[in-house]
Amino acid sequence: MNKPADRYEFFNGVEWVRYADGKPVKIHFPNPSPESDQILITIRTGIGVLTAGSQQGKELKIPLLYGGVDFDAASIQTGKSTIVISAGDNVLASGSIVFRATEVTDMRSGLFRILRTIFLLYVVKVFFLSAGAVPIEQEYFQASSMSKTLNLGERFFYSKFSYRFNSPKTGDIVAFLKDVDYEKIAKIQGVGKGKTAKVLFVKRVVGVGGDEIQISGKDVYLNGNLLKEDYATHGDSSMNMGPLVVPEGHFFVMGDNRPYSEDSRHWVSQSSGNFILEGFEMSGEYSTTGGFVPIADIVGKPFLVFWPISEFRLIR
Repeated sequence: MNKPADRYEFFNGVEWVRYADGKPVKIHFPNPSPESDQILITIRTGIGVLTAGSQQGKELKIPLLYGGVDFDAASIQTGKSTIVISAGDNVLASGSIVFRATEVTDMRSGLFRILRTIFLLYVVKVFFLSAGAVPIEQEYFQASSMSKTLNLGERFFYSKFSYRFNSPKTGDIVAFLKDVDYEKIAKIQGVGKGKTAKVLFVKRVVGVGGDEIQISGKDVYLNGNLLKEDYATHGDSSMNMGPLVVPEGHFFVMGDNRPYSEDSRHWVSQSSGNFILEGFEMSGEYSTTGGFVPIADIVGKPFLVFWPISEFRLIR
């Protein structure tokens, strides 16, 4: 293919090769007879579109100035386009542009573009963005632990960049990875008996390192103050816990749908291996860090539900 130029000089018999990508080819036609300034010429093309000033189409009628004329040719069709420049019945010059398939359909260039796109998507996934899902199996889950913020079967994007420079604070929604064994919910994840798997959880931060947490029924106290949680569904929980202090570098998290959420309330107890349901009350000794989420396990901030399409929305 000819090396692209800022402007091509049009003369009789010229032929160029360009991609049919719709981008304009800038062409200059020098006046072959400068003494015939201002005569009206016609420029025609077989394929594509010509443009000169405010005129556009397969045929242009413009004055031939002393210094010649400038026009553009573009096409998204492939094939050979013959361009004819005439003054009345007198043909001044004839040339052509061969429009080839674009880079997408050209094997070598197309492969390079595909690999480049895959690489960019990989970079985005590793450093900036990933996706997760809320389990849909109602045999195991009666409701999403984050309902109505996130519901069963919804898929979402989370930003890996949000918490890279700023730690989550109380009220923030976080996505994090946690080891889950077969005896709990690994049947849904397809893990064999006796093994564990990293499972993506989404919860809301209730307390950060150094905060004191106390739970009395449906009321949650942070540093002695009752939290106002408009986002939470409390039900008639009779659960009691604390007071306990969140270790530095860790977070105490809870699901918005409190009656159906397995979260720090459950994980912090060494004595319980069950889901938290209505009427469940904590007992036994508390682990120093076992129920708290370390900052290293937080992978991002959920921000957009993209599936199903009917539920497309930002996550507040």
